[in-house]
Order: sequence, then C-alpha cells, then structure tokens
Amino acid sequence: DDKFNVHVEDEQHFRRVKKKYDLNNKPILYMGAIENRKNIIGILKIADIVGNKIDNEFLLIGKKGYGFENLYEQIKMRDNVRHIEYVDEEDIQYVYKAASIFLFPSFYEGFGLPPLEAMKSGIPTLASNTSSLKEVIGNGGILFEPTEYEAFANEILKLLNNSEYYREIQQRGIAVAEKYNLENTTKKMVDIFNDFAY
Repeated sequence: DDKFNVHVEDEQHFRRVKKKYDLNNKPILYMGAIENRKNIIGILKIADIVGNKIDNEFLLIGKKGYGFENLYEQIKMRDNVRHIEYVDEEDIQYVYKAASIFLFPSFYEGFGLPPLEAMKSGIPTLASNTSSLKEVIGNGGILFEPTEYEAFANEILKLLNNSEYYREIQQRGIAVAEKYNLENTTKKMVDIFNDFAY
C-alpha cells in the first residue's frame, strides 16, 4: 500500500497540509477516538510531565467518543495540547509525516492500525503493552504499561534529544511495519474477527 509512502512530488501537498492543520512544530501525535478507554487522560498527564521542556505540542486527532465532554474540558485547560476532530483522508499520510512521535497509550485495543501506519511513516511510536498492541508493534516501537506516564514522558524527551536513538527507533518501526502489507493486515483482521465471532 503506497498510501503511506510519501514521494517528493507530494511535497506541495505536504506544505498545504502543514498550513491547513497548523503542523509546523513537529507535534507529538495521537490518532484515534477521544474516549476514556484510549487513555486520553494519560496523554494529558504525559503532556503535563513533559511541560515546557519541549516546544512540540501534543496533537490529538479523532472523533468524539465516550466521556468526550469531560476530556475536552481537560484538553482546553492545557496550552500544549490541541484536538482536531477530523482530517481529510487524503491528508492523513502527510499529518503522520509532519509529526515527531506517535503516542498511543490505550488501555484496550483491537488490532491497533494507527501505530502501524505511524511506524510505516517513519515516526517513532510509543504505545501501551496491552492487548494486541504488543503483538502488532513488537520491537518496532517502545512499549510501557498504560499508566507509566513518567516512562512515556522520559522516552519522549530522550527521542527528541538524541537523534541517533531517534533514527534507530525509526528504522525498527519501518522494518516491523513493512512485514504488514495491507493484504496481510486485512487477513489478520479477518482472522481476529473470526476468532471472536464463533
């Protein structure tokens, strides 16, 4: 699937997307529903710990889910966190490309496609070691317990302050993501669904 392989001729589109969603400071990205089981409160705690040690904002992209009103009140209280409800499908790959780190500390996940897309786009991925994420991400990203907020925050700082380490995690992610072409991914999802269906 070439959708997540951004080519040079797409540079103009990339610049437009950065302007459209205001992505100029290499955000720390989360993509998924804004709801409690995704541990959005955890992302906010991580953002608080990191605080003003970095300029990068935390960007949460996703539709409103269970508990959104309360979560949104918490998001609005922070200068370094922003929420966008919707990104046009043709822009998604460029949003990934504009990010510095992908953060996904979900409490529970089915297959966990966003981390895979992030790794394929060459973004170091930090996720929780729960449910299928451990299996999908493997050593392609950095995994913690969902509530190890200090560990997530320290890892973000380490990645942003150590370019050699950043590249190492980046390459590991790309290598793991390449094992899942879209056909394999679809088959895996069908297998998972069938396991639950009977």
